[in-house]
Amino acid sequence: MIRTLIAQTEEIDDLELAVSEILEQLDIERNLLKNSVGIMTCYLDFIENGIVKAICEKLPFEVAGVNVLNSATSKGKGPLSLSLAVLTSDDVFFSAGISGSLAHGHEEPLKEMYEKASAKHEAKPSLILAFTPAAHYSTAGDYMVNALSTASGGVPVFGLMPSDYDVGFRSPLVIFGGEVYKDSMAVILISGNVNPRFTYMAVPEEKTLRRKAVVTSSQDNIIKEINGNPAVDYLKSVGLIEDDNSISPQVAPIVLYSDDGTDPVVRTLYAMNSEGFPLLGGVAPEGRTIGVGTLDASDVLGMVSKTVASLGEYDFLLVVSCVSRNFILGGDDMAEIDLLKSGLGENAPFMFAYAGGELCPVRAADGALVNQFHNLTLISCAL
Repeated sequence: MIRTLIAQTEEIDDLELAVSEILEQLDIERNLLKNSVGIMTCYLDFIENGIVKAICEKLPFEVAGVNVLNSATSKGKGPLSLSLAVLTSDDVFFSAGISGSLAHGHEEPLKEMYEKASAKHEAKPSLILAFTPAAHYSTAGDYMVNALSTASGGVPVFGLMPSDYDVGFRSPLVIFGGEVYKDSMAVILISGNVNPRFTYMAVPEEKTLRRKAVVTSSQDNIIKEINGNPAVDYLKSVGLIEDDNSISPQVAPIVLYSDDGTDPVVRTLYAMNSEGFPLLGGVAPEGRTIGVGTLDASDVLGMVSKTVASLGEYDFLLVVSCVSRNFILGGDDMAEIDLLKSGLGENAPFMFAYAGGELCPVRAADGALVNQFHNLTLISCAL
């Protein structure tokens, strides 16, 4: 069993008041059980003004997280906020760790981090909550997931990348122990009496074009040819690239299908590289079938309703939505959060955050879980 303590503050100017609000809501002297860990999301200013560090220094357990565009809990919602979920238990065990820099490779730093953090557990962890550095216009999301899966022997990985924007990507950061990192991963390992359950939704099949295509030449996240022709020609034909080779302003999912029956994943079209090839938000191996979908606000909100309806009982729920889904909502940018909060109920032990990339296992044909990096997806993990 896990007891979840939720705290949130919008006090962005007064450090002492922000710290006192968080501590008062947690009341840790009365509520902590034997084992505890914290998950934090916040707006960038809470990092820059020292509030994140001050809160973490007051807590007798590790805290990991990221800065995000918008977040919500049962205690509040909004972009200019700091959210903290504390998981505490007598029969569930937690450990946390931070990797070395991933700027020059993923395998060794993540292996070392996992081995150090998992050594604190008597049993093999059942779940890794991962808070990864941003990986825009690259395959780093896939590489990080694969390296962590290899290091852990396939332990399910659920997590998110930071999302921090003004007119573009600003300062996406990973939080660990009150410090922040640009190119390191933080993790929380969980073992014991716990059974994580996952959901993931990206695009309804009926909203995907029936005219499928095949990636015939690619390099990591660079698509060079589709159906034996220049990839840019196909993407122009479906409206994702303009005649002048600029990216269409519409947010459109590119569904990547698997030949082995593993559930499909979604990629977004991020940019064109200097050679004129399209760049996706993750890998697109040669031979894979792709389909282009459409999403509107009703699709985004419909996935929230389906997720809520599928949950059942839980001690803690972490919900992550791609920040591009928020952009689809346009002026009604709180609609996804409002629908989730109303569906879960007033005192539900949950945390919601918008992410720059999502990590969640998918189902293989044989029912096994396969760790996967996603774009444009709504994911959840219930404990």
